[in-house]
Amino acid sequence: MTNDSARMRKVLTFTRRSNRMTACQKRDYQHLAPRWIIPYQNTVLDYAAVFCSPAAPSAPAGAFPAPQGETNAVAPACAPAPLVVEIGFGMGSATAAIAARNPHLSYLGIEVYRAGIGRLLRKIEAERLHNLRIIEHDALDVLRTMIAPQTLAGLHIFFPDPWPKTRHHKRRLLYRPRTDLLARALAPGGYLYAVTDWAEYARRAQEELARTPSLTWAPQGARPWRPATEFERKAQTQGRAIHELFFIKA
Repeated sequence: MTNDSARMRKVLTFTRRSNRMTACQKRDYQHLAPRWIIPYQNTVLDYAAVFCSPAAPSAPAGAFPAPQGETNAVAPACAPAPLVVEIGFGMGSATAAIAARNPHLSYLGIEVYRAGIGRLLRKIEAERLHNLRIIEHDALDVLRTMIAPQTLAGLHIFFPDPWPKTRHHKRRLLYRPRTDLLARALAPGGYLYAVTDWAEYARRAQEELARTPSLTWAPQGARPWRPATEFERKAQTQGRAIHELFFIKA
């Protein structure tokens, strides 16, 4: 491990927020966490075993994920599916929507904000999203210890903390050598999809990702299958532009 990498491991990329929950979120968390949350562990996750509840048919031709409006019927078989990880899903509305439309894929949401976890747990249970699980932990630790290299079909990073002050840029998630860790987790042909409403962060993140070995920029604008997040709608109401970054692992 380089000195830079060692220092990076000690720096948090997220703001610690209150874990205060509503009574409903607290109840959902207590009752549903054992079913849908994967405990953090210092060993590689056997995700095929974790997601071996109803599997789904192959993805429709040309749809990865399926375009908005398309769904795929869940088959009664049990088989591993490509795994997509979302880092920091917030309140989880977009996460649940994507998982619901793409039962041919497995989704793992990583979050430390317990109110959002409680909200997403309710959606998973209500909509029976067997292809979606949660880990409540620092995402970088999860990528280092629980995700084997070159295994992910995709990484979603929607509206990460922009850390706007110059002295805090080292905390940004899309900042080398952290982007090297993200790229390591992706399988060849896998994608990294990042979205931000902070123009300067988008520009710098694109530079950092372009410098990351094995990643290639695929500039095609917004993907039609990505639903708007609650944060995104608020940003648009306030007149902020949305910036999309899409990179493919060679």
